[in-house]
Amino acid sequence: MLNAGIGAVGSILRMEDEFIQDLVNVNVSHVMYLAKLMLPQLSKRLAKIGQKSAMVITSSISANKPLAGMVVYGATKSFESFVA
Repeated sequence: MLNAGIGAVGSILRMEDEFIQDLVNVNVSHVMYLAKLMLPQLSKRLAKIGQKSAMVITSSISANKPLAGMVVYGATKSFESFVA
């Protein structure tokens, strides 16, 4: 299971650029890099012993229900939902 997330409530206008970058890195980039790392191992398991595997990427209700003050967080969670 891949589950990662940081967030904050507030106007994007008041968020520091560094925080926005950190939020995207944790909520999007790290999830994608972990998936990329795990997929070859899962594929090898299937080829070697015929055992199927699954990868679960969790998201948040914020992915489907925009909330005031959670624009950046919601956008990153929408990305995770799309990938899953």
